Amino acid sequence: MYNSYSQYGLNAPLPKYSEVGPDGSILYQSDQVPTYASTTYLQPHGAVHRSQLDMTDVRTSDYYRTFDIPERFDRPSWWQGYTKVESHPFYRTTNQEYGAYKPEVHTMPSVYRFQPHSFTSIRSIGGNFRRNGFNTSTISLVPKEVPRGTLPISLGSPRQANPFIDAALVFYTEYSIDFISILKIHFDLVCHRIRPDQVVFLKLQDDHNAPCQIQLFLSYFRVEQFTRLRSLTLTLDVSDSGTQIFLNLDKLSSLESLSLMSYETNGFYFARRYDNDIDVTQQDNTILVKILIKRVRPASMTLSMDTIELLLSKLPQLRHLVLTGPANGNIANGHCWEILAMNLISFDFKFIIEVDRIDLVLESFRSWSWIEHKRWYIAYKEHCLLTVPYYTGITVKLPLHPPIYSTAPDNTLFYEHINHLILSEMSEEDLHHFHHVKLLDFRSSIPLEILQMKIDLNRVDCLILHSSIEPSLAVLIPLVMPLLKVIGLYCNMKEFLENARHMYYH
Repeated sequence: MYNSYSQYGLNAPLPKYSEVGPDGSILYQSDQVPTYASTTYLQPHGAVHRSQLDMTDVRTSDYYRTFDIPERFDRPSWWQGYTKVESHPFYRTTNQEYGAYKPEVHTMPSVYRFQPHSFTSIRSIGGNFRRNGFNTSTISLVPKEVPRGTLPISLGSPRQANPFIDAALVFYTEYSIDFISILKIHFDLVCHRIRPDQVVFLKLQDDHNAPCQIQLFLSYFRVEQFTRLRSLTLTLDVSDSGTQIFLNLDKLSSLESLSLMSYETNGFYFARRYDNDIDVTQQDNTILVKILIKRVRPASMTLSMDTIELLLSKLPQLRHLVLTGPANGNIANGHCWEILAMNLISFDFKFIIEVDRIDLVLESFRSWSWIEHKRWYIAYKEHCLLTVPYYTGITVKLPLHPPIYSTAPDNTLFYEHINHLILSEMSEEDLHHFHHVKLLDFRSSIPLEILQMKIDLNRVDCLILHSSIEPSLAVLIPLVMPLLKVIGLYCNMKEFLENARHMYYH
């Protein structure tokens, strides 16, 4: 670096940006400073506010130094040619505007954003000078100290692509990266800076919003470089976009979760065109595969038994499987699933399907393997063939009407996972009990004795009361809920409080 133009003469060469390896060798050299190398966290030196403009201590080397705040920032009035000291531009008030004083509590810290710059031969007060401007925009402020841990990177807007990427990556040992809805320029920035062996969570998309993103990502990295990747989510819109990753799943030695979301299934994108190519998915660990088929267009094909059979044959170590989406009629066959799901520990599905002979379909799911060995149960409701209780919901409104068609031995499975209960009515003859309710939406006056008999009120932490509730009951209910933290009132607050107060004093 050259601190003085006169020191080296008029024909002195321009400085170059250089990246040096551990052995001192030059790895990269350029006349322009890359934007990703321009971020610097700076602290003011000396007094921020000065009583007079002392010019005797000014040196060119100090004036143009880049490792601390240059004098043109420390003395903004002198730099701008004025005769008085202006408010310091780097201290901000709580409304994010410029201020004259150091930040107080709850005020954003002083952080400086870079501007791309390059070396130039423009003459200034001391000769050669390197343009070293720092953008003090109020957007995208970054804390000076970044906690260690997993770094979440989700860049959906220009405000999020800032020096945080360049500065914070150094402080993290694991990256969780979501490339959904990212701009191309930000995508390239992240790919240039991340280390693939530190990525543990990754989301990629390849649809009309980000065409060819997966192929572009693989042009930066090889699949086997992601040695610590535990979760991978691919959003696909074309038939072959994720094939290269799928064919190399065996190289992701730490993979635990694989989610494939397709918006135009085309017979599940790899099943029709790559039948003879998929033979390398031997995994040494347990994988959770979630296949979500959403917004399927009328012309596209749906899930079929052949498609799923192909998938499972290529994932012999698969132990947990979740399937969701429209399906062909041949997929509603319990005998076939009994063979395909033999090695699965958990298997849940929700197939959108029209069934003509539901009695025959349910009978195929009543075998010893389904009922006694695996203890897996299914139901058919509202044109959906689904597993119980995984897809029966955790929020219900009483009275609850369980599915008419089910292989479950009784209706207990439809109630045991409910944690959000909406009460419109409940009778003493109701045989069902709720042991895991945390949110109770109370819409009618039900005797407290019945509530305590049917619901474990010791677990409720959120209570919602409506105007139809008797004030006397509304006051007593919270007293029998020891873990209650939140009460929501859907009524006339003033009238409710007056009634409660009147009841309390009388």
